[in-house]
Amino acid sequence: MSTSSGAYSAPTVDASGIYPTQWTGGPAATQPSTGGASNSGSGGSGTAASFQVDSDGVRAQAAIIAECGDRIAQVMSGLRATLEAAGEPWGTDDMGQKFGSQYTGPANQGFASLAGLGSALASVASQLVAQADAYDQVEQQIAETFDSIGQDAGAAGSAGGDGAGSAGGTGA
Repeated sequence: MSTSSGAYSAPTVDASGIYPTQWTGGPAATQPSTGGASNSGSGGSGTAASFQVDSDGVRAQAAIIAECGDRIAQVMSGLRATLEAAGEPWGTDDMGQKFGSQYTGPANQGFASLAGLGSALASVASQLVAQADAYDQVEQQIAETFDSIGQDAGAAGSAGGDGAGSAGGTGA
């Protein structure tokens, strides 16, 4: 990746080596207005730690990652085919042999490294979808549990009556 200055600048990290919590990445990277997933620990504020997951957003980003992996695989396949079709254009003279001996090893190593990138991105995308699905399942289970607790509490309250006058007498 190149920029107009020709230099890549890595994102800044805090002292612990973690990206800042105020990162404003894609649509799946949202933080609630209460401050994100960590509580400040100041006490007395009354705000609970919370986080939000946009599972549909995660799936959408996973699809983009998978497309990138597919595109990398296509580009690498085309590049390899073009280079193989060219043979050894540097020639067989002394200079050509020196160039070839210095070029082929690193070129093959580069191809081997990049060949795995497409499948690695596909794997990441698949894992993101699995995580989004698992999150949705857990959310559903939690909702069903709370619904069940609410129904149980409602049934217990109506079965026991309001408790008034059950001991008999008016106390007069």
